[in-house]
Amino acid sequence: MSVSATTFAASARTAADLARFFSESPVEAADYALRFARAAGLSGATVAKLEELTAFEDPTQREAGLLQFAQEQQAAFSAFDLAQTQAARAATLGFSAGPAKPVQLTGKISLATVAGNTDLPRLTTPDGKTWQLKTPAIAQTGGQHLWVQHRYLEANCLKAFDGMTVTVRAYATTTPEVLAVQSFAPGTPPDFVSGRLALVDGKLLLRVAPDSNVEITDPALVKRLSPFGNLDVGNPVGGRLGIILPGPLTERDGKLFYDGAPDDYWMLAKQTPGNPMLELAHGQRHPFIGDVSAEAKFADQRIFVFGHIDEAGKVVSSRKGALPMPPAIFEDGVEHVSEAGELAKLVPVQALVGGDFSGA
Repeated sequence: MSVSATTFAASARTAADLARFFSESPVEAADYALRFARAAGLSGATVAKLEELTAFEDPTQREAGLLQFAQEQQAAFSAFDLAQTQAARAATLGFSAGPAKPVQLTGKISLATVAGNTDLPRLTTPDGKTWQLKTPAIAQTGGQHLWVQHRYLEANCLKAFDGMTVTVRAYATTTPEVLAVQSFAPGTPPDFVSGRLALVDGKLLLRVAPDSNVEITDPALVKRLSPFGNLDVGNPVGGRLGIILPGPLTERDGKLFYDGAPDDYWMLAKQTPGNPMLELAHGQRHPFIGDVSAEAKFADQRIFVFGHIDEAGKVVSSRKGALPMPPAIFEDGVEHVSEAGELAKLVPVQALVGGDFSGA
């Protein structure tokens, strides 16, 4: 990062701090401002103009346009002054304010012992910050208590990626050193989606969060994955195969869709010693091809397998071995906060360039 970016990262990230960042390093400042706007749910003419200027291919023209934008749009910076961002006021500044979204962060996973709990996943980002990772809380349904890992791909699964680089989408919490992780993927993919499959009314959905389902649309992928999302097969819980898919989502008529057809993806599984079948989707057993072995001490525990489901319904592993997880913990999740000020502190000043997904 530049000196200006480093200074801004350590600041309170007020409107004045952002204006100073723009004056010193407009390209870096605009990149940060756009990522914050997306996380805070800000859109409209001001954001569109900023996106237009950052798209200029000529670096001199891009920088000049952004400097002029900063001089002409001083009032807009107050939309980024973070505890003051309110929907009613945003409209007067050329913004519309929608629901906040999780912030995308990339870092390295490690395990720690906190208050007697062992093997808790932590994320350390390139700027040296370290967070404990938990799952956002979900509401009880009809008075029935449901553990988060029965319905969604919980943050506890990140234990499998100990020592590896991962990318998470997360919210801040009321505890500064704790993040509420909504979804994650190994490596540095710019786009991905993770959750648990559910076959509902003939549609294959990926349950990302209590308020977020994604419909999978590619016919071949739907055909192969639908048996692993069948809620009538296996244990009677609220989700099936945990899966991480690379690639972007699209929004149509207010709904999210995954139109990709990846060659390989990550799957949450379990292999029981002496059983030639692989357990997936809460109790379903399926044949597999390839190496899904893990260390003996992790026998009869959950594993992550990188590969795909073939036309015969077999799990094909395309990565030597599996990534094991220490024992699951049953958690209610943690309440997250989505105030603009907290989001602004969480958004990385400089985003990493996306790439690897396999974790190989």
